[in-house]
Amino acid sequence: MIRMGTISEYSHAILYVGGSSFIDSDTDGVHSNNLQRLIFKGHKDAIVRRYRSPLASSKLKSICDDARAQIGQRYSKREAIQTALPEMNCNASERQFCSRLVAQAYGRSGIALVENADFCTPKQLFDSPLLIDVPDSTRKASEIEVKFALDQSRNPLKRQEEITNALLADIRRVSNTQISTVSEVLYLAASNPVLDPLIAGLLQSSGYLTMWEWDMALNPHWYDVEAYNSHIPIGGQWSQAELMLPSAHDALNRHRNNLNAISEVNGSDRSQTGELFAELERTLCRITMQRIEVLEAFYRP
Repeated sequence: MIRMGTISEYSHAILYVGGSSFIDSDTDGVHSNNLQRLIFKGHKDAIVRRYRSPLASSKLKSICDDARAQIGQRYSKREAIQTALPEMNCNASERQFCSRLVAQAYGRSGIALVENADFCTPKQLFDSPLLIDVPDSTRKASEIEVKFALDQSRNPLKRQEEITNALLADIRRVSNTQISTVSEVLYLAASNPVLDPLIAGLLQSSGYLTMWEWDMALNPHWYDVEAYNSHIPIGGQWSQAELMLPSAHDALNRHRNNLNAISEVNGSDRSQTGELFAELERTLCRITMQRIEVLEAFYRP
């Protein structure tokens, strides 16, 4: 509908955030995903565009962090449709859709890709004079890659999406609020001592705090040198480590920053919910460092 209504080749927009990760907003809300699970019928079905000149690392971080802060936010089908009907545009809600997520992430970092970041279409992003094409950005997938992309039963990010959506729905139910993102949960618990134990209980029973265990069991080669050595072909061990190390370091910095932010919000009162989030981030720091150690064992610059 969006593609036809805007006379465009494209109907969806995503934001690449490094490594093999991207963040987008679809009917399931805003979530992170893996580019290796993104396949198309032909080369012309997708295009990669980037800012016309290199951006400072601090600016890139700001854009990506803004999008990450939206994870869990619900989708607005009504407002997505309104982008093709400018006369119907009104005040924007907090909900998201694909092109709004991308445009707002850039806009809040001082870059106006489009005239109206709240109501814009994928075509308007595509036509932005501030973006340029990245040549040769797609390639033919191997049979193994296609099989991997289509196997959702082994997709930890899909599991994360389902758990996050269910958790936020439960918290909205017990709190009688319209909370929409994971980042809002901590503030809600810190400011409501009565709700805090209820939210903490939901957090513990949701599976959100132990999602990392599922990933480690599914992908032991990222966390153990011997498993990496036996799982990754010898000819690709160095290049795979080179590819994954930057995103692993970025993840470690992100978890450390999250831990500091939780400490600031939690303050001296130390809500139960805040303590659970803090312990999760400490765990994620530990296993991410473990992952870095494995990759560095095979990377020789």
